[in-house]
Amino acid sequence: MDQQHVVDDLRGMIASGEELLRNSAEQAGEDYRRSRAKFETILDGVKHSISRAENAAVSKARLASAKTDLYVHSHPWQSVGYGAIAAAAVGVLVGVLISRR
Repeated sequence: MDQQHVVDDLRGMIASGEELLRNSAEQAGEDYRRSRAKFETILDGVKHSISRAENAAVSKARLASAKTDLYVHSHPWQSVGYGAIAAAAVGVLVGVLISRR
């Protein structure tokens, strides 16, 4: 399961929880009110955690992209060489897999 799928599932769960809270606003009872307040607190925490994780992932991706760009501009021939080696390795792997059929 990839990270985006987990995030999408959590967002769906949050939306369902918020809908449940809206639809059950008229329920009575002190125990229910305490449970609802606790759930709202947890739900807010989950939303903030997802937001922080998403922001951290975006920041790391931007940093990696900037470092890659800097490396490629600083070492263009090495980058081309590594790319050619990687492409050759993938080609050999695909050739081996095809020949086994």
